[in-house]
Amino acid sequence: MSNKKDENLTQMVSKSIVQMITEHKIAVGEKINKIEIAAALDVSMTPVNEAINRLTGQGIFEHRKNLGYYLKEPTLKDLEDFYYVRAGLQAIAIYNYIKRCFNPEDAFLSIFDRFRDGIPRGAEKEYMQADINFHMEIIRHCGNPVLVKIYEDSHLPYNAYVRGLLRDPGETLHEHFMIIKAIKEQKAEFARQLMVQHQMAVAENIEAVRKDQRADQFWAEVRKFNVGEVDI
Repeated sequence: MSNKKDENLTQMVSKSIVQMITEHKIAVGEKINKIEIAAALDVSMTPVNEAINRLTGQGIFEHRKNLGYYLKEPTLKDLEDFYYVRAGLQAIAIYNYIKRCFNPEDAFLSIFDRFRDGIPRGAEKEYMQADINFHMEIIRHCGNPVLVKIYEDSHLPYNAYVRGLLRDPGETLHEHFMIIKAIKEQKAEFARQLMVQHQMAVAENIEAVRKDQRADQFWAEVRKFNVGEVDI
């Protein structure tokens, strides 16, 4: 019984750490402060150490000899692969949700309503959090626990957002409203197609950037999306 409780605690700590990364409370390239994490989660060092070792094995952190653990920076190829996989999982989830579990009262269907008139300057982080929550809730509401586990265990929420928003929010906001409209109209196949296009746009853009060796230009644009330097 004790072993099961310890394992559950380690899983909880692992998920909490990934959530902290997604919320940018731990930055790419930053050394991990285990004591601060333990204090923030109100747990002992043991589950924190176990969680960090597990996440290191899964490629989230890297261990630097005599220095400690650092949040690993995904390469462009990593991000490209993440978004191709994410497109498939999100497409299955949204189709299942509409066909099997649709509820017009689900709160996540109104998650972007505050941005009806656009995204105010300085609200990029709030928009990114809405983006994260929307895609996560589609997975959680799809009625398929196997898909939910695959999505969470692959750390796709972390991998998709560790570098912030990767497309102009003005473009993605319009796409989100189109997807939600298709959901509310219970057009499962159309919603699936919109979701695939929405995700593949990121993957295909990253692939083009990688092949054309335009990484510096790409990351300069990404920084603008995430600090409010672009008009939306």
